[in-house]
Amino acid sequence: MTKKKVYVGGDLLTFGSQMLREWEKQQVENLGFDIHSAKDDKEINDKSNQTVESNNDLPNKIFKKDTDGMVDSDILIFDVANTSVGTTAEIGQWAMIHELCEYTLDPFLTKLASKPIFFHSSDIRDTDIPETGHNRSHSYNAYLVGCCNRCNEKGIQTWDEIIEELKQIV
Repeated sequence: MTKKKVYVGGDLLTFGSQMLREWEKQQVENLGFDIHSAKDDKEINDKSNQTVESNNDLPNKIFKKDTDGMVDSDILIFDVANTSVGTTAEIGQWAMIHELCEYTLDPFLTKLASKPIFFHSSDIRDTDIPETGHNRSHSYNAYLVGCCNRCNEKGIQTWDEIIEELKQIV
């Protein structure tokens, strides 16, 4: 039996973010899934081996390889953060896929939109304590939250909630 593949998406630009993506990857692998993590793709993420020529084409390679990784995965997980521009763009792509399915019966788009997609936040400022005005710890861009809600009616969940749902899928 072929294992389902999970795309683990999130910020990769700091050492701490890289460590978090590795931890997430290990947690999901321990459940019995295969993983696609852009972090592990040395062709696009080993900056020490880039030449001027390859670096000039790097944005196109990153877009193609990460998009192919999402399309080829069975399940998608994204760490939602206003500051992670690449991940925000990926989430927007999936929201548009879901939205386009309202306008067309394209079988490929329908297949893509049927993939389970999960969103979580690793921001330590998340709280259920009521906050008002400018005293808020932080906030999420409303359009980004709308994108998450469009793809999964549960919106942004906790990591533990996602792990519990993955246990039901594996």
